[in-house]
Amino acid sequence: MPLVWAIVIGLAAFRIYRIAGVDAITEPFHGRLMASQHPVAQWVSDLVSCPWCIGFWASVALTAALWRAGLCTRREAVAIALAASTVCGVTGSVDNRLQR
Repeated sequence: MPLVWAIVIGLAAFRIYRIAGVDAITEPFHGRLMASQHPVAQWVSDLVSCPWCIGFWASVALTAALWRAGLCTRREAVAIALAASTVCGVTGSVDNRLQR
């Protein structure tokens, strides 16, 4: 079951990446971040536009919710979060290549 959770959470994290950094619905927010010279705004812009970066944090947050719900052990949660972030990163990288 941890493998299924890793794939599902990885795909959910990928969707979070797409919404935050790529989709048109958040373009006004993302465009302002990219145009800003403030270091924190630049950092957030880099975070949301990188599938590996946001994928890690989104996977950790989603897996923590899974663990808190009692659906996995702590050891499984660590493995699921790491695997899910990889699923998100790879999926995002493939998506970026296909968009070019």
